[in-house]
Amino acid sequence: MSTKTLAPPSGAPTGRHLGVEMLRIVSTFMVIMLHTLGSYPILSIYTDNGVLLWLFEILSYGAVNIFAITSGYVSCKSKFKLSRLLNLWFQVFFIFIIMTVALGQYSPTDLDEHAYRDMFFPILGDLNWYFTAFFALSLFSPFLNIMIANLNQKQHKYLLTLIFVLFSVITCIPEVGDLFQTTSGYSFLWLACMYVIGAYIRNYGVPTPSKRYIWLMGYFACGLAAWAYMIIMADITTELKGEAMFHRIFVSYTSPLILLEAICIFEFFVNLNFNFGRKFICWVSSLTFGIFVFHTQDLYWIFGLEKRVALIAQEGPLVSALGVIGIAATAFVLCGLATAVLMLGFKYLGINKLCDFLQNKVFGKINYMLYSEDNSRKK
Repeated sequence: MSTKTLAPPSGAPTGRHLGVEMLRIVSTFMVIMLHTLGSYPILSIYTDNGVLLWLFEILSYGAVNIFAITSGYVSCKSKFKLSRLLNLWFQVFFIFIIMTVALGQYSPTDLDEHAYRDMFFPILGDLNWYFTAFFALSLFSPFLNIMIANLNQKQHKYLLTLIFVLFSVITCIPEVGDLFQTTSGYSFLWLACMYVIGAYIRNYGVPTPSKRYIWLMGYFACGLAAWAYMIIMADITTELKGEAMFHRIFVSYTSPLILLEAICIFEFFVNLNFNFGRKFICWVSSLTFGIFVFHTQDLYWIFGLEKRVALIAQEGPLVSALGVIGIAATAFVLCGLATAVLMLGFKYLGINKLCDFLQNKVFGKINYMLYSEDNSRKK
């Protein structure tokens, strides 16, 4: 075992680590899997189909943690770019306008009464919980980076220990649960904790086995442990109490097993070292945020997801599993193509230049305040 800190491979375009870019793609697919499985009552601990599909669910559950860990890993050494955050905001803004108007034309009865108003205010309307939390995390990231830069390794380890115990382990204690209000991981607070973990891995690394597949084994081991506990505890409590109880305490973003699952798969990909398919991987990775936002729209859920999942729910375990994978893969491709078209539109509309202008001219003083020599420490 050895400890090392990984840097982007030499020659990678704009310093992008291909393993991390590949992980963005995989974790986005995992999120689509989560939503596919959760769109219809297909998950059950009492059927063969449900038991198998719960394994898929749990193996995908670490995706949100992976997103935030990746943000900490990539951003802790970088300067905050408001233009990047503004570009993401414009993606959310246009996607919600397009999909809301389309749903209103196709099936107005399925629109929320405030849909047309909220589509202009994606943050204030909290239209997508992850982007709302990520937006706050991005704005706080320069200050998190200043804090992290001033921590020595022992202090950083102690902070990670506090995060693990207070926000992860304690949540698994029955009748205690979400004591510190992370809302089971659906919050800015939890994403900030994951950011700190990613920053530690970037700065100090973790004990690394000589074979990278050990991390992949760890990922499956954590997922299988959470899945086995759920099935066994459900069987025991159903027999003793007449209903399943305490069986899902390890199935949440804040669960220790799900957190370790995310760290293991992150370490597997960050230890990958390859050069093939670089342009394609980076291009697909650049589409993942748009893919994520597109596939969470009501128009897709109502007409592109629920009915198709309902069809495969009646099939056997193998067909159902393959069907779920197929639906998720189709959604990834179609939403990816839609995002690519949107990005092309951004180019011709000058959205990217507008974001750069706003960063440099309107918010330039903020960047100067954050990164001038008088207000920052250089390591």
